Amino acid sequence: MEKRILGLDIGIASVGWALVEFDDEFDDEDNKKKGMIIKSGVRIFTRAETPKEKESLAKQRREARSQRRRISRRVERLNSVRELFVKTGLVVKESVSKNNPNNIYITLNQIKTPWQLRMEALDRKLTNEEFAVVLTHLAKYRGYKSLRKTDSKDNKTGEMLERINQNKKRLDNSDYRTLGEMFCKHESYKKHKRNKSGEYINSAPRELVEEEAKKIFDKLREKGNNFADVNIEREYLKVAFSQKPAGSINKMVGFCTFENEEKRAPRDSYSAELFKVLDTINNTTLMDIKTGEIRNFKKKEIGIILETVKNVKDVKYARIREDLKLEKSVKFKGVDYRENVKSKGEDKTFISMKLIMKLNLK
Repeated sequence: MEKRILGLDIGIASVGWALVEFDDEFDDEDNKKKGMIIKSGVRIFTRAETPKEKESLAKQRREARSQRRRISRRVERLNSVRELFVKTGLVVKESVSKNNPNNIYITLNQIKTPWQLRMEALDRKLTNEEFAVVLTHLAKYRGYKSLRKTDSKDNKTGEMLERINQNKKRLDNSDYRTLGEMFCKHESYKKHKRNKSGEYINSAPRELVEEEAKKIFDKLREKGNNFADVNIEREYLKVAFSQKPAGSINKMVGFCTFENEEKRAPRDSYSAELFKVLDTINNTTLMDIKTGEIRNFKKKEIGIILETVKNVKDVKYARIREDLKLEKSVKFKGVDYRENVKSKGEDKTFISMKLIMKLNLK
C-alpha cells in the first residue's frame, strides 16, 4: 500500500521539506521498503533578530518592559518617601510636590547640589529641607543590587560589576567617609556624577548607599536633629532600600509524565543529574574482542564510577578503564577505535556531573 509523508526540518531562518512516497509492504528480495522522494525544497526567511547585535527581537521588548517597570517602581518609592516626610513633619506637603514650581528640589538645587549636601551632612546640621533633599536623592539613586544567585555573564553586566568593584575598592582604600563624599571630591567624578549612555564609571553597590544613609542619620542625631530619630530612620530605610523579591516559577512547573501527582524535577537538580549519569552507565555496553563476551557494568564497577564522577569534572573512557582495571581486549561500544580518523577514542568524555563540580557537592 502506497503512502506519503511530508517531512519538515524547521530552523530559525529556514524550513526544509521533503515529500516522500513509499510502499508500506516489504520487498521480498532485500526485505526493505521501496520509496522515493517526490519533491523537496527549502524556504529561507530573515531571522527574527536585530541586524547589528544579532540578538532576539524579544530582548528589546523585554528590556523596554523592564525599564518601564523600574521607572514605575522608582516613582512609587519616591512618592512613599515624600509621604513619610510629610507624615513625620519634616516638611510640608507643598514643598515636596512635583506640581509646585518652587518645591525644595528646584530651589535648593540652585544653591547646592544634592551631592554637596550629602557630603556636608557629615559635618554640619542640615535644615529640614536639606535633609529631605538628601534622603530623596539617596532613595532615587540607591545603587545596584542583584537578586540573582549568579549574575549574568554578558559584556554589559560584566563591565558594570567591574566598575562597581573598582569604586568600592577606591572608597575602602581612601579617607573618604561615604560614597557621596568620594563622588564630590575625587577627580574621576568631576565631569559628571551620573552614568552616561553605555558607561558604568559611577556605578555603586546598594550596600554603600544604604551605609551612607545610616551614617547621615547618626551624624544628624549627634547634632540634635529631631527628625533623625531611630524609628524614622528604620521606616525610611525600609521604604528606600527594600526590593521586591524575585518571583517564584513554581506555578509554571508542570506535572511529571510518569508520576502524575508529582511536579517535574529541575534539569539541574542533583537527582536529575544523577539519574542521567546512571542512565548512561547502565546503557553502556562492554565487549571483549578476545572472548566475544558482551556485558554491562557490574554493581561494584558502578560504585567505583560514581565515586570517580563526584571528584572529576569530565570523566573520560580512559579514566574508566584505568579505575576498573579493564583488559586491553575489552572495548567500549560506541567508541570509535579506528586510527587516522577525527576521533578522540577513549579520550572522549564518558560522563560528568557539572552541578556537583559547580556547587562542590560531594
